[in-house]
Amino acid sequence: MTASPVLERNLLALAASDPALGVLMSRTAAAGGVAMQNSRTGLAVPTRSTGSRSLAYHSLVDPEREAQRVCGAARSAGYLVFLGLGGAYQVRPFLSLPEVSRVVVLEPEPEFLRAVLERIDLRQILLDRRVRLC
Repeated sequence: MTASPVLERNLLALAASDPALGVLMSRTAAAGGVAMQNSRTGLAVPTRSTGSRSLAYHSLVDPEREAQRVCGAARSAGYLVFLGLGGAYQVRPFLSLPEVSRVVVLEPEPEFLRAVLERIDLRQILLDRRVRLC
């Protein structure tokens, strides 16, 4: 089976910024129970099945607007740490702020990251030299 074009582009971007993580992601299977659901604005939002219900990682109405609201309410500093990646909507608006010098995203589950890399184009984030994905 051939990898999706989105996954291939994401893996190339990841390998350019963090070769070891790129190799790990290329060898990791996607997490089960992770699916994408379109928001009302048409953006793919990762969801996780937990028994009889599905939990969304972002707003299913407008994840970009939700992220802009959080970014506007936050006191941005030079160094930001995000606990989990989700669909990365929360990271994007901070990258447009000139005072943000470093962003660290701590994603504890490689299988979840692989599922997201297969479905959402993250090249803009992965290629940003200020971003470190752990």
